[in-house]
Amino acid sequence: MALPTTQIFLRSPYFISKETATLDIIVIDLWIYTGTLTTDKTADAQYRLTGQAFVNDDGNFFAEIDIAELARDYVDVVYDFSSTTPSNAVWIEWNLYIANSGSLALTLDSAGVATGLNGYGYFEDGYNPGVSDTVLMSTDYVIVPKGQNATIPILQDYGNGWELYGSNSISPTGLIESFSATATAEESASIIDYVSTAATNPSNVPNFIRLKFTGGRADRDIRIIYLDECEQTATQGAFVNKYGAVQKVYFFGRKSRRFKTTTKSYKRNLLSGTGSYDIKKHETRTLEKNGKTTITVNTGWYPEDSNGVWKEMMLAEKVWLSLSSEYLDFNAFQDLSLTAPVILKTENIKYLEKKYDKLINYTFDMEFAADRINNVR
Repeated sequence: MALPTTQIFLRSPYFISKETATLDIIVIDLWIYTGTLTTDKTADAQYRLTGQAFVNDDGNFFAEIDIAELARDYVDVVYDFSSTTPSNAVWIEWNLYIANSGSLALTLDSAGVATGLNGYGYFEDGYNPGVSDTVLMSTDYVIVPKGQNATIPILQDYGNGWELYGSNSISPTGLIESFSATATAEESASIIDYVSTAATNPSNVPNFIRLKFTGGRADRDIRIIYLDECEQTATQGAFVNKYGAVQKVYFFGRKSRRFKTTTKSYKRNLLSGTGSYDIKKHETRTLEKNGKTTITVNTGWYPEDSNGVWKEMMLAEKVWLSLSSEYLDFNAFQDLSLTAPVILKTENIKYLEKKYDKLINYTFDMEFAADRINNVR
């Protein structure tokens, strides 16, 4: 079976619909699964959904059912900076049955198959937004610290290799190396491919990567911008962007941390029943106490058209930071760099513009997504 040509976003509604002059109800048998396409599909559908038709503005009967919300329950994004980046995707298949008014018989009307990505469309994208590009990020460049690898998420079923250039423009003389596409996999874990410049000769400084695509999709040139931050060690972050792909970002400015505690307490009766009480005992008792660490990071100086990246990060449901043992409150002798799931606490920013604000830097507060004292039960 060929890979689905339809990719849908699961954080926005996606409707299966039908319109006829005599429609009464629609019934959808829905399969949602991960693994290998078709072979891991169960015999029975996970859901049977029914929708009642109503009269629309054209005078016809119309019915629709949103399948995105159900499919989203099957996607759990877990990320680790030290391992392969996940696809965060599922296979979705459905059969649409209809019954006309005055008839109880269901008739198979159509069937469909799609790839579900944990992304979203904007309001202006309209009804049933879906993936319209092969590069799964909103900018045509990536910014990384000098000496680090660039990572670019793409739809793997259209990928046809890539070329890395170490010049200020795409030219044969600047070609460093090229790679052919691997065979297309019918695995949900391979729906998103993450092109990395990990194999690059470190003596060269690449400026462009040309991503090559098949299926009538145009090749894309992505600029790689290297920043050399002398005063601070860049902090690596990652978030699930609007396309459902994990996108890496770097915070080149200063970072700091704060620690706060929360307490639940109650008052206890200290009277002993003999007309006295022990003044060394706590009248106010602590029932529960825990704490959390908050990290404040600064983006450093970014181009103005990176504003969209920070908007997507603020809309992301999952964000991670790569932090050393110092910022994870570990013992100093534990020289570790671990993936820390965080909650982005900053809920509003003022867009900065080069014309008026000159240099563009944003500050974000992020709180660890777990209590400091282990209370996992």
